[in-house]
Amino acid sequence: MITIKIQVKEYLAEYCRAKYSSEFEGIVKFPSQGLLVWQIYMLLQKRPVIMGVDKGNLEFLVPYSKEKVGVIKNPEVYNYINEKGRKLIQRYLFNEFWFDAVNFLNENKLRYGIDYKDSAFLFLSNYNITSLSANAIVKKNYRYREEKKKYKVKRESIYC
Repeated sequence: MITIKIQVKEYLAEYCRAKYSSEFEGIVKFPSQGLLVWQIYMLLQKRPVIMGVDKGNLEFLVPYSKEKVGVIKNPEVYNYINEKGRKLIQRYLFNEFWFDAVNFLNENKLRYGIDYKDSAFLFLSNYNITSLSANAIVKKNYRYREEKKKYKVKRESIYC
């Protein structure tokens, strides 16, 4: 079992530990059929000689592909992700987190009539997130809805 540690925002690390938990304590195992695993697999490279031990708050298993698709990367050799790749992974996790949060809030509001703030508290408790407030999620959802309204108005005015 070979793992990589990367530094991400604390709420993203908590989200990943809750959503993608594995049989090992504190280690995340992403689903093998997901897009993120493929991106991580493509970002793997040989560890430079001068690089020491990885530091970070998110530790995940290195994906290993046994399929004969392209180059087969042995995780014992290819177990390093450079800084640019780490930023890409963090951006992907950021987008996935907010997509789940906005969908959860909107579904609870439209389907069950639960207030946004209560839904945000429920979302945070479902994923054991303590480093982010419910107000931040509600504000992000509000900004997202306002942006959608602006885009809809622009789009309608083009065709009139």
